[in-house]
Amino acid sequence: MGAFGRFFLFFVGILGVFGFAEFSLGADKVKVECPPAKDDGPSPSRLEVYKDVPFKSGEIANYQLKYMGAHAGDAKLEVRAPERYNGRWHRVFHADARTGEWYKMIFVAHDQIIAVSRPWDFGIAKFFMEQDEGQIFGRRFQQKKWLEFDHVKCKVYERTTSPKKPEKNQEFDLVRGAIDSFGAAYFLRSQNYTIGKE
Repeated sequence: MGAFGRFFLFFVGILGVFGFAEFSLGADKVKVECPPAKDDGPSPSRLEVYKDVPFKSGEIANYQLKYMGAHAGDAKLEVRAPERYNGRWHRVFHADARTGEWYKMIFVAHDQIIAVSRPWDFGIAKFFMEQDEGQIFGRRFQQKKWLEFDHVKCKVYERTTSPKKPEKNQEFDLVRGAIDSFGAAYFLRSQNYTIGKE
């Protein structure tokens, strides 16, 4: 894998694709305490979903990667309109990263992730990732993964599909209120910081 391939894996790792995959696959190795809970939070209105945070629906950040002066790839981070999930309005964060036309002759990749996040505590509710990566004339890795989070029962339900492979369904323990690594980037933006103070 070339320098761009390594950078691309690093980039999507920051976005949460690989970081979150490792979390979900390793969660069953740790016994999670799950105290009784009747409910998992309030029910904000659609208008309150992005209230009191510095990002709003419609915000888009575009990035372009240059490699030895040539256009090697693009990435987009987007705050989407609220989505109703399990009877409550949630925040939606979307990321899309792909190789540029020129670099596709060396390494091709198009990855995207969608994180549906609870507005009252940034807890992850639903997560989707799609990966399509590999050398143009070599082996290609393609996979889609859906994760749903039940914070009341402290469980994650994961469904994975890949071409020419049977669908895989797994269940993992979840720490109640857990934030995914992509949503955590927006959580950090919502905090107030003072120089010289923790």
